[in-house]
Amino acid sequence: MARAAKSALVLCMDVGFSMSNSEPGQEPPFEQAKKVIQKFVQRQVFAENKDEVGLVLFGTDGTKNKLAKDGQYENITVHRHLMMADFELLSEIESEVQPGGQQADWLDALVVCMDLLQDETMGKKFERLNIVLLTDLNIQTSSDQLDIIINSLKKAGITLQFFLPFPVDDEDRADGRGDGAGPSEAPGRPGKGLSRQQTQGLEMVKQIMTSLEEEEGLDEVYTFSDALEKLSIFKRIDRRPMAWPCQLTIGSSLTIRIVGYKAVTEEKVKKSWAIVDAQSHQKDDVKRETVYCLNDDNETEVQKDDTIQGAEERLKMSHSL
Repeated sequence: MARAAKSALVLCMDVGFSMSNSEPGQEPPFEQAKKVIQKFVQRQVFAENKDEVGLVLFGTDGTKNKLAKDGQYENITVHRHLMMADFELLSEIESEVQPGGQQADWLDALVVCMDLLQDETMGKKFERLNIVLLTDLNIQTSSDQLDIIINSLKKAGITLQFFLPFPVDDEDRADGRGDGAGPSEAPGRPGKGLSRQQTQGLEMVKQIMTSLEEEEGLDEVYTFSDALEKLSIFKRIDRRPMAWPCQLTIGSSLTIRIVGYKAVTEEKVKKSWAIVDAQSHQKDDVKRETVYCLNDDNETEVQKDDTIQGAEERLKMSHSL
């Protein structure tokens, strides 16, 4: 059975200081976003998915991306280049993805992700190029380059998904269906419980998504809580049936061209840990040796001939026996 065609995906997560803000008793957007990418990577690993996944963080204290120059694209870090999801990535997300002390423009982070995707998929075959952006939009963002970014996404065939702490729909926010991570509404503030920066950012998100996929584009904007609920169900291993052409012969004169498929196939057990020699990496070169030591502080080694069969505990023999 052949595996399904693979995709290239960049997870782009906001770790800026505003992501750590929340109302009393509510989980900060940072923790929610981190859980989303953890759940997603878990699904990829356990489904043995061949998709390649990258990780970009913005709002970091440092800067690590090839576009950073002359004060542009600062506080954006390419944490992991495109490769298959594995347990190492899960471990890095758990231990190394921490809240940052800076803020970075999410549009700049999007450009870094686009550049990463185009560079690292060149010459390779992918069915889909996708960017997943997780942010609270709580930063002043310039829309000067918005049309250029939209046209670049279309030209490169890159799809986009947004994950936010609040719904994109005004009615849903009014009904309290968001994650409750935004600041409470104050007199004169636009939107329902959103800051001015978030309201402006949300309008840009709508413009991007409707430009890419018209009205259906807004279906690709999710809340953190909705994403966690859907990602809690593990994904089954993807398999695509492979056909082989053959001929069905009936009697001596009737031949029919057919295509065959396997209805059932044996699933190979995933290889477990193996003990091999450190130098040759061969299992046969591993030799087991048994040594005998005294139960003292130095663990003094003794010969097997100097030992007798018995237990560790000494038993006193009664004289009456």
